[in-house]
Amino acid sequence: MHNILIEEGYNLFFENVVVYRARLKQEDFQDAIQNVMTQIFNSGAKLEGKMMTVSHDSNWEDGQLVVDIEYILPIDKKIELTGKYKVINGYKFEKFILWKYCGSQDEFQSALCKFNQYLVEEKISPSTPMHIAYDTNMIEGKLFKEIKVEAIIGIK
Repeated sequence: MHNILIEEGYNLFFENVVVYRARLKQEDFQDAIQNVMTQIFNSGAKLEGKMMTVSHDSNWEDGQLVVDIEYILPIDKKIELTGKYKVINGYKFEKFILWKYCGSQDEFQSALCKFNQYLVEEKISPSTPMHIAYDTNMIEGKLFKEIKVEAIIGIK
């Protein structure tokens, strides 16, 4: 059993955002998240809201799935980071569809496919890739019977 909510919104804005984009094997996702979180916490900042991911592309290399993934982490203040991490002042969705899922992790992928089907059936034109927002407990690697995930898509 799962609960799904779809709503339309306007002007979602994050003032300070850390962005990290890389091509990663699925097995490296958790380490990448932990590394960026360590950089944020070592700078004295805290997460403000939910971490989002955007999968830009994926392919198979040497029998393993490799994903071009972007981590987007809203934080509570402006910080300086170097190297592979970028700090952006202002990340905005002017008009968007918000999909909220609460339910079994096993049923998540099926529910997400139904959301994509809804977008096609309603002829909704995305202006951004799908951003998946995770509960921070999931980021920390805790296991739950029930998960809470949101998808945000900018629309025209």
